[in-house]
Amino acid sequence: MANKSPAMEKGYFRSMFRAARQVQSSIPVMGILAQFYYLFEGLFPAVLTILTVRLFNSVEKFLQGSADFSQAVLYGCLIAAANLVYRTVEPLSSVAINAGVYEKGGYYARIRLAEKSARLPMIYFEDANTINLRQRASQCVNREIHGQIYMNLNTSVTSFISVIAVTLTLSHYSLLFIPVSICSVAPYLISYLIRGKEFTRARRQQAKKERRLQYLWSLFTGKETAKEIRAMDFGEYIAGQWTDCRDEVNEELWKLGKKDSLSLLLCDSIQAVGYAASICLALWLTAQGMVSVGVFGACLSAIRAVQNQTQFFLSTIGNFSRTAAFAKDYYDFLDLPEDVTGSQPFKGLQGEFKLENVQFSYPNAKEPALDGVNLTIRKGEKLALIGENGCGKTTLVKLLLGIYPASGGSISVDGFPLADIQKDSFWKKVSIVAQDFVSYKLTLRENVGISDLERMQDNEEIHRALDEAALPQLAELSPDTRMGREFDGMELSGGQWQKLAIARGLFRDSEVIVLDEPTSALDPKIENEILTRFMELAKDRTAVIISHRVGLCKAADRVAVMKDGRIAEIGSHEELLKAGSLYQTMWEAQASWYTD
Repeated sequence: MANKSPAMEKGYFRSMFRAARQVQSSIPVMGILAQFYYLFEGLFPAVLTILTVRLFNSVEKFLQGSADFSQAVLYGCLIAAANLVYRTVEPLSSVAINAGVYEKGGYYARIRLAEKSARLPMIYFEDANTINLRQRASQCVNREIHGQIYMNLNTSVTSFISVIAVTLTLSHYSLLFIPVSICSVAPYLISYLIRGKEFTRARRQQAKKERRLQYLWSLFTGKETAKEIRAMDFGEYIAGQWTDCRDEVNEELWKLGKKDSLSLLLCDSIQAVGYAASICLALWLTAQGMVSVGVFGACLSAIRAVQNQTQFFLSTIGNFSRTAAFAKDYYDFLDLPEDVTGSQPFKGLQGEFKLENVQFSYPNAKEPALDGVNLTIRKGEKLALIGENGCGKTTLVKLLLGIYPASGGSISVDGFPLADIQKDSFWKKVSIVAQDFVSYKLTLRENVGISDLERMQDNEEIHRALDEAALPQLAELSPDTRMGREFDGMELSGGQWQKLAIARGLFRDSEVIVLDEPTSALDPKIENEILTRFMELAKDRTAVIISHRVGLCKAADRVAVMKDGRIAEIGSHEELLKAGSLYQTMWEAQASWYTD
């Protein structure tokens, strides 16, 4: 196996033909037009060779006085007509190839990649191997590999037909032309197979480096990171890191490119020697009277056609190792198991969420993020989930909402296992405001109403959500006011963007709402006011508010304190204060934050 090219390994050929079928199914008419053109192109050199021989022989006979000049005129007209048809069909096929194979075929490949990403279990995006695979699958789309494979398969068939047709034509005059012409270009196949294997190996190793390169570059282009880089004056350091990473990536590519250039130079030299040998052979055959002068002239063009078409055919076959590697990564990603949903419709929370001995570990993590969590959340309850950063609060909520599957234990809703409940129907009843919320550079209406599209045009509800989120100044604006300076809209402060995210969560007609520290960047007193008000506005909703601050706990029905992936304490604010221990320590340490 070590000596086989990647294109010969299991799965690579299958991926190539999957790519070709995918393109063909997306452009059936234009695909047929492209194939017709390539069939015509494959036969054209042989037809041209035969007509050229007939033309030269007719001219020779005319000069000898043994034939009428009309024959030469006829073959000359046929050659001109064949070239005219070829030049007419060529631009039409170019439209079909560019607009169809590459544009439409590439669009379809990109859509499939995006749809697959949306159907994958979220836990996959915590795994570096899956992220690297998606990076390589994205490169397949960005480099239009599907179109290249489709075209290469077609052109390889075309080249093969052309080689066979012209070779058979040459063999009619002398069999000696065949080995000289073909052997002179055979090294191209060997070169491309070896280089393709090295390219594939380097590409797999570079996926992580390229992601890091993109990340470092994003630090310069992101508005928030750019501010910090400028203020703290460490832009030169980041630039140095980016340069080192770029040089490391480019050094590997440069070495491969150098080997490519040297091997191609050698192959080109061998081809040139082969062509010279073919000319010498044609001269010798003509001198011996074995072929006519007309055949000699046509053979020079035909030999070059055989060499060019054979070189192109072998190079295309050799290049399959590169494009097939991209395609395999693309289809390996598409073939990943998708998120599984249950069959039980969710009709709304009737009783409680129950977590029993729940365990969870992130991919490749040495320590579990959750270790034996037991928790019950009753309908309509307001639960404050607090603890230091990294104690597992956010992870617990992701399991509670079915975003991640538990590694062990059980999670049930009204007695039904969460895994058996239809996720779409469940998530329609859930609203979440995350710590890393998105600042949408859209209209005010869209920023709020995007969480519940059916009610987006309800201006009264939009304004109500803004008032409830303590944004009266925005509630006075037209809902169609654009937000964000990037598109000449109204710029908001960081705190206003946070409150707008809360308004979005409140606007959604949900039974369960989760706030995952969306106000952590605000002043503790302002955060306490917002979250306390949120508790009141939640009314009959079941609410879970995650925080590492304890100010909101007095307004909660119960407080769960997490530590090291477990529920360390649970009870009301008063109960936990009386019990002492961890919660009391946190409360006393933060009490000064909430007093004047």
